[in-house]
Amino acid sequence: MTKYRPKEFDSFYGSADTVTALHNTVNRAIEDIPNTFLFHGPSGCGKTTLARIVANVYLKASGRDIIEIDSADYRGIDSVRDIRKKMHLSPISGSQSVVYILDECHQMTKDAQNALLKALEDTPKKTFFMLCTTEPEKLLKTIQTRSVSFKVDLLEDDIMEELIAEVCEEEKFTLSKKHISMLVNKAEGSPRQALNLLDKVVGLDKDEIGDIFENFTTQETRAKELAQALIYQH
Repeated sequence: MTKYRPKEFDSFYGSADTVTALHNTVNRAIEDIPNTFLFHGPSGCGKTTLARIVANVYLKASGRDIIEIDSADYRGIDSVRDIRKKMHLSPISGSQSVVYILDECHQMTKDAQNALLKALEDTPKKTFFMLCTTEPEKLLKTIQTRSVSFKVDLLEDDIMEELIAEVCEEEKFTLSKKHISMLVNKAEGSPRQALNLLDKVVGLDKDEIGDIFENFTTQETRAKELAQALIYQH
C-alpha cells in the first residue's frame, strides 16, 4: 500500500492547519526557506511523508540527495560527524539541494544532539534538515528553538473513513460498513496502520476479513496484557 503514500500536499489526509502552514512556509524562493524543520506527532501519522513531500516538491531534491537516517539505529555522535563532513558537498544528481531526514531523532544520544546542533548552526543554504520525532521534548531545547515546528495529528474517524473509501475505490474492493468501522477502530487514527491493515484484507472475502481483524484484536490484546504485566512486575 506504499503506492498510496501522498506525494503532494493536496493528497495528504488530516492535519489541515499544519499542512496549510507548511505550504505557506515552503511556497517561496528556495533561498528563503528555513533550513531546519521539526515534524512531531504520534507514530504513523505522516511526519516522514510530509518531510518527503517538502524535500521532493519544494526543495527540488531527488535520489541520493535525499538521505534518510533512522536515528534509532544511527544514534551516536559518529553518524552526525559524518553528516557534518558531507553537508558542505554539492548535490550529486544536479538537484538544487541536499535533504537529511532524521527519523525518531529524539533517540540520538546527548553528544549526538549537541553535534547536530552545531550542524544546524552552520548549515549551508543548499542543505536542509527534516527532524521527525514522536517525542520532541527529548530533544535539546536549542534544537527545538532552531527548528520551524509542525505538529502532525492522528486522523479523525471521518477523515480515516475517507482515506479507506479512496483506497478501496482505487483497488476496486468493497468493504462492508461493519468492516470499515472495525478498520477505523483498529487503525487508531494512524493512516499507516490503516493502509497496513487494508493490505492484509484486499481481495479476501468477508469471512476471511473478519478472521484477519479478529486475529489482529487478539494480538493487540495480548501485547497490552504483556506490557501491563511487565509494568506491574517492576
